[in-house]
Amino acid sequence: MKKEEGMSIVVSALFLILGIILFTNPGGVVQFIAYIVGGFVALLGAIYLLKYYRSSDRKANMDSLYSGIISVMIGIIVMFCAGAIELAIRLLLGSWILYRSIITMKHAIDLKNLQVVTWKRGLVIAILLFACGLYIVLRSNLVLSTIGLLLIIYAITEIVGVILSIVK
Repeated sequence: MKKEEGMSIVVSALFLILGIILFTNPGGVVQFIAYIVGGFVALLGAIYLLKYYRSSDRKANMDSLYSGIISVMIGIIVMFCAGAIELAIRLLLGSWILYRSIITMKHAIDLKNLQVVTWKRGLVIAILLFACGLYIVLRSNLVLSTIGLLLIIYAITEIVGVILSIVK
C-alpha cells in the first residue's frame, strides 16, 4: 500500500468519525463550539482587563477596560446561550431561503404570464426552496446533521475507492 493511499484511508476514517458525531449529536457539537468560541472571547477580554490594570496610565488605556468588559460579557453569553445562537442562525438562514423562494415563485408566475415555456421549472424550484426553507426553520440542527451525513457519504466513498484501487 502506498503512503498516499494509507493517508487517504486515515483522513477518510477521521471524516467518517466526525460525520457520525455531527449526524448523531449536532446539538452537542453546537454546544462544544459555543464553549470554545465563548471561552476564547472571554479569555481575550481577561487579557484586555489585565492590560488595563497593569498599565501605569489607566486613563489612556480606557479602551482596554471597555474592550475587556464587553469581551468577557460576550464570551459568557456565547458559552451559555448556544441554543439561542443556533436558533438565530437557523431562523435567519431559513427565512432567507423562504424569501428567495417567494421571489422565485413570483418570477415563475411572471414568466407564465409572458407565455415562456420554462416557467414550470422555476415554479418547481420555488416550491422545493420553500419546502427546504420551512424545514430549516422548523428542524433544529439540520445544517450540522446534513454536513455530517455528507461527510459520512464522502468518507465511505473514499475508503471504498481506495480499497478498490488497492485490490486492482
